[in-house]
Amino acid sequence: MSDIRNHIIGDVMKPLKRKSRQEYVMEQIQDLIIQNALKPNDYLPSEIEMAQALNVSRSTVREALRRLETMGIVDISHGERPRVSTLNLERFLDALRMFMVIDKDEFIDLMELRKILEIGAVDIVIDKLTPEHAENLKRYIEIMKENIDDPEVFALNDFNFHLELIKATENFLLHKLMDIVGVALLKVQRITSRFPSSKTAIPHHEAILDALLKRDKNKAKKILTEHIDTSKQKLIEYFNLREKNRSTTITSVE
Repeated sequence: MSDIRNHIIGDVMKPLKRKSRQEYVMEQIQDLIIQNALKPNDYLPSEIEMAQALNVSRSTVREALRRLETMGIVDISHGERPRVSTLNLERFLDALRMFMVIDKDEFIDLMELRKILEIGAVDIVIDKLTPEHAENLKRYIEIMKENIDDPEVFALNDFNFHLELIKATENFLLHKLMDIVGVALLKVQRITSRFPSSKTAIPHHEAILDALLKRDKNKAKKILTEHIDTSKQKLIEYFNLREKNRSTTITSVE
């Protein structure tokens, strides 16, 4: 295991400048790992040594280390110096889900990300769609039909339909990414499914499945694009209406 305590001051780590203290310390620790080519289980300097080198409090270093631990970058054990984590991709991806906070602009950006993931997935799914995946897709459509007036159930099965498309790629990273954005995407689905036009979603899903079963890649992409763009437009209408109502309320109070 590497011990780099003698190389920390004036070398990789530099005193705090303009960033928030915790973010700056996190950045410096990551730079330390990268520039010294540290490997999993290699020790880092102690909290005290890093605090002195960076001219910050020990508590700031401790909080930065805890956040890096949550992200899967370092491991912390009581009574020992922190160590470089054994790299765990799933742990890192799961951590992203915790920090996904969505506002209006991010909701809209999310739809663009969704489009990129799903349209790109069609190229893979078109040759890998199994009878089991097809049956699952059909089942989700049927549940949506049965629950057109139940936004929660409708939204969940709408999302499950799209997640099943990604699962059919048999690509671990795509599946994990879609699962992560799913936390925010479900918020979108619950919003858009409350609109009367959500009923257009069922013909869209049926047409997408039909195109996939016929191995018609271009048609599947076309309908999927139209479906996602429709959801995005409904989302924009929702936010505009909410902002208008909020503005009207403020004006009437004044």
